[in-house]
Amino acid sequence: MEGAFVAAGVRGVLGGARVVSLCGASTIRSARLKATDRVGSRAAIRMHHAETTVDGALELPPKVTLSPLPVLYNYDHCPFCVRVRVALGLKNVKHELRFLMNDDVDTPTALVGKKMVPILTLGRPGEAGYEVLKESLDIVARIDSDPQFGPPGVIKAASERTDIDEWIKKGKVVMRRLTSPRYVRAPLPEFHLQDGRDAYIRNHKIPEPSDYDANFEMTAELLPEANDLLRELEPMIFSEMHVSEAGISYDDIVLFSRLRSWTLIKGLVWPPKVKAYVDFYTKTCDIPSYELMAM
Repeated sequence: MEGAFVAAGVRGVLGGARVVSLCGASTIRSARLKATDRVGSRAAIRMHHAETTVDGALELPPKVTLSPLPVLYNYDHCPFCVRVRVALGLKNVKHELRFLMNDDVDTPTALVGKKMVPILTLGRPGEAGYEVLKESLDIVARIDSDPQFGPPGVIKAASERTDIDEWIKKGKVVMRRLTSPRYVRAPLPEFHLQDGRDAYIRNHKIPEPSDYDANFEMTAELLPEANDLLRELEPMIFSEMHVSEAGISYDDIVLFSRLRSWTLIKGLVWPPKVKAYVDFYTKTCDIPSYELMAM
């Protein structure tokens, strides 16, 4: 059933991705993202012959369904994981999402030798062709170059512009103050249990004042700086489909993965082009924003 979840294994389906949360019998409360929003997102994608057109603009490649499905081990909030989800979405690759608890060290260590995400597995363990991939941009490169994932070259190389990275760096501290306290308050699968929340707070320090509650209470004084940053970004975006003129590229893989976290912040004023850009990738790649749980 679309958007349905079952406890004790917590398996379900969101759009084209099967979802598994490795968090005991906790229900994936991020499914509070209304089913109507999910249906609306998929309704924007219409089949025409073997191709998919989004809002009459972008033609996605034909759906790729491997057996077994590629499995992406990830955290929902993680921008590096979102990079891979964008690539899978742009290539129209059906996949399974496995959300790890934030304090789960054993699962990723068994796969790649240490605690890290994203991790993408291909094939069945113990069988020929089984692979375990790590490092977000390496995974993206593999997805876009390997013919088993459809026609190569959907995602163009990064442009030579430097302003995007400079903008991300400029907003790094204020966004950590605004997003980190919200991550552990939001109903995200990796933070369903207190140990997961404690692990994140312990491992992701905020510059003084470092207390997460204190930073959450600073929202009113931090919002003007964040809104200024969004206004600065507006003229940098070429179109709702791609930030750089040449087309969808690694520039978008990096930028959208950061902007998605901003949707968790209530009170931001989104300039029209920035909002259209975020909405485009949310719908096209089937990656829910946090608007309905913004705080």
